[in-house]
Amino acid sequence: MTASVVAVVLRRVISDCLQRSGRAMPQIGPDTKVVDGVPGFDSLCGLEATVDLEQQLGITLEDNVFVKEVNGRPRARTFGEVVKAILATINGGRNARK
Repeated sequence: MTASVVAVVLRRVISDCLQRSGRAMPQIGPDTKVVDGVPGFDSLCGLEATVDLEQQLGITLEDNVFVKEVNGRPRARTFGEVVKAILATINGGRNARK
């Protein structure tokens, strides 16, 4: 699977989550922080989006793919970083569901 395919799926999942809560999908670039940079994308959306991604991609993701730890503190990942984290799971074969 390529980064562009993962990005398309990720955009669709984020858009679906926002639409369920009555919000429109904003422009998202690779450097946009999903949690802090997408209006309306809160922790509940993050949970829903993670479950949707797992189902659509047939993988098991870490607890919160939208946040990473830096120097012992949580930091929101950019859209590009989320894509890379998903690809690492897919390509690493770890946690892949059959």
